[in-house]
Amino acid sequence: MHQWFKIHKECRGTPAFTKPFKRLFAVWDVRRGKHHFQIDFILEPRTSLIETGWGLGCVGIEAKGSLDGNDGSAFGRAFAQILDYQTAQFQIAPKTAPQPLSMIFLLGPKRFYGTAASIMMQEGVGIVRIERTGPVKFLHGNGMHPILEIDGESPPRYRRPRFGMGSGHR
Repeated sequence: MHQWFKIHKECRGTPAFTKPFKRLFAVWDVRRGKHHFQIDFILEPRTSLIETGWGLGCVGIEAKGSLDGNDGSAFGRAFAQILDYQTAQFQIAPKTAPQPLSMIFLLGPKRFYGTAASIMMQEGVGIVRIERTGPVKFLHGNGMHPILEIDGESPPRYRRPRFGMGSGHR
């Protein structure tokens, strides 16, 4: 993977809230000091990956041991965290300008279904699957749409993420 990405651990991000409600909440929230986020990993593409067609720029990975829960609260917290990360500007390396992440992938879950999968597809959230044998897979939405597969020294296989053409009610 190091051949295709520079891997940055525990990068700090600053929110750049676009929704008025979130901007107001940041002002109203007196329990916290300065708002910031910390994502587990940011993958910065190397020239070798960009030359294969990778057009997404930097992507984030948030590792979660388990999102299982009887009431779905673990998934809800993790997904809210991801949505916040999508509005942030992350400092990838010292003396570089903060930048947004094009997509964020969860490391841990195998697949999502139904409403969660639909929202993940629409919001540019995916899953990264790392197994002992076989390629590392970056999957969009429910975990069925491969975006990137990296298998040893072979050239990576890249496909554009899928997005619906509709808006509003589907």
